Amino acid sequence: MTSNVRSSASISLSAFRKLILGASVLWTGAVVFSFWTGVQNEKRQAHNLAVHEARANVQTDIGFRHWATSHGGVYVPPDERTPPNPYLNVPDRDVVTTSGQHLTLMNPAYMLRQLMQSGFVAKGRITSMKPLNPDNAPDEWEVKALSRLGQGETEVAEDVQEDGKSALRLMLPMRIDEGCLKCHGHQGYQVGDLRGGIDVTVALAPFEQGAAQEIRRLEINHGLIWLLVTCGIALTWMGGKAHIRRQDEAEAKIAHLTDVYAALSHTNQCIIRCNTRQELFESIVKIAVDFGHFKMAWIGIVDESTMEISPVAWAGDGFGYLDGLKISADPESPYGQGPSGRCIRSGEYCVTEDFAASNMTTPWHQRAASFGFQASAAFPLSNQKKTVGTLTLYSNETDFFTPELIELLLEMAGDISFALDRMDLEASHQRQEAERQEMVDRLTASNTELERFAYVASHDLQEPLRSIVSFTQLVERQLGDKLLPEEKTNFQFVVNSAKRMNLLIKDLLEFSRVTVKGNSFSNISLGDTCSAALENLKETIQESGAEIVVGDLPEVMGDSVQIMQVFQNLIGNAIKFRHANRPSLITIDSEKQDGNWRISVSDNGIGIADTTQDIFEIFRRLHSGNQYPGSGVGLAICKRIVTRHGGRIWVESGIGSGATFRFTLPTVLD
Repeated sequence: MTSNVRSSASISLSAFRKLILGASVLWTGAVVFSFWTGVQNEKRQAHNLAVHEARANVQTDIGFRHWATSHGGVYVPPDERTPPNPYLNVPDRDVVTTSGQHLTLMNPAYMLRQLMQSGFVAKGRITSMKPLNPDNAPDEWEVKALSRLGQGETEVAEDVQEDGKSALRLMLPMRIDEGCLKCHGHQGYQVGDLRGGIDVTVALAPFEQGAAQEIRRLEINHGLIWLLVTCGIALTWMGGKAHIRRQDEAEAKIAHLTDVYAALSHTNQCIIRCNTRQELFESIVKIAVDFGHFKMAWIGIVDESTMEISPVAWAGDGFGYLDGLKISADPESPYGQGPSGRCIRSGEYCVTEDFAASNMTTPWHQRAASFGFQASAAFPLSNQKKTVGTLTLYSNETDFFTPELIELLLEMAGDISFALDRMDLEASHQRQEAERQEMVDRLTASNTELERFAYVASHDLQEPLRSIVSFTQLVERQLGDKLLPEEKTNFQFVVNSAKRMNLLIKDLLEFSRVTVKGNSFSNISLGDTCSAALENLKETIQESGAEIVVGDLPEVMGDSVQIMQVFQNLIGNAIKFRHANRPSLITIDSEKQDGNWRISVSDNGIGIADTTQDIFEIFRRLHSGNQYPGSGVGLAICKRIVTRHGGRIWVESGIGSGATFRFTLPTVLD
């Protein structure tokens, strides 16, 4: 009978051990599967974060483009960094303020491209299948992305290789709205059509590094779980109540580590979701209590002037504990020796494994005992590389904060610090956006004042002059023979002066209308515009006996009326300043140079002496009105027209040797 009992016991023990062995195999498989699933989730989350960042960057760029489009662009002073846009064929591209300040219109794409280059917004690319600027032509990836957007997709995101490194490339569509037709209506677009896209490339390395850290934590966690559970299984294999008790303790620790890891995962989600510090702090302490199962959690921020640490968020059983509690980071204060104060001073975590027996927590022994706190730990929170507060946690067990637990909590504190820096960066971007908006508003107001000045000059200034001329002539007629010769001369002087003033105002208005009233650019023949100018000067040419020789002139992109005005002013000046002792000969020709057409108008007239004065400045005259009539606006108009067309104008001359005026115009794009 004893033998049968032993046999039954042996069979039972053997079956039990086989069951434990099977459970061990199943547990190992479960841990491996859980780890693999976690790795895939972390990789997917890292990729999603990269997509989120790329999408946010492009949406910011598109939002700025929509805003700029709704205002029709902005005017800025042209310089080497911001020259007039040769691809912008719209009226009023270039204007001049009443103080003589030259301004050029930056269309939304031009503005966005310069903001990208300056780093004010995400550095991306603007592209289109029908670009006005050849630099915006799509590359191979962009061609495919634009095709997919054209088929109805709302965004295109793909992993690519950038300089041999993994990256994410994302494109969002740009669609035509009403303001876009100003620059793109001639291309056949309608409101709602796909104009093109904006894409950015985001390096995946930072997100993969974050995922790698999470994966390393998974390795530690799952390895620890597997090791501890396997040890527990081994203890069970060996039998004994003591082994079973240790297994239970190990499983409890594993369960808590798993809970803290869950809390860390929820913390990362909060960092993405929360928009303010307070919202973040309140979410973190609640997560620590709900998922980490700490007795209490609170976040304190230090006041640099008083060194006092004030709780800003808390959760758990500690509201009464914190009420009226004195905590300091001052090393001389008796309330500055606890974990929180030491943590802020050192910038490193501080743990009290037995709260009631530690000298550093003496001021709070009685209060902590009433709440059942047995251990505590404080973890530093930094902002802009400076410790600004702590995450402090309490447990109802001594020796609670194991090395594995401390490692996870350090990562949680590091994630919170990262979120604080991110919020500061976003606030800085918002301030910069507000400053840019203020600058644009000021420029818009300035442009409105310029338009008002043109109206006043065309109506309010000319009317008094007409009255002066009319009434002066009326008085002169009424007095008739009663006037002495000297008095008649004076009356005539008044009339002539008023007429000259009226001429100056008209020329000034003509000067201002170069961009205000200019036509849109088109493909024009310089030969035809020159012929039109010669037809307008036909009587002057016949009276002067001037000979005009016109060479081959090219086609360019421009305003035919304004280019005709340049030819008319330069040819008219050549006739006006002809030499008295030789027949006037004027030659007009062109040559291609450095990607531009250089047009020359040469004469054999009296020439121009060396001078430090700018002859292209408005109202600048080198001769008196008695010698050569005029207002001194013609050359200024020529310069403004050429500048509007993206070129420049200058003169080469000497006394008695004639003058050659040259100006450049961009070539027509193929």
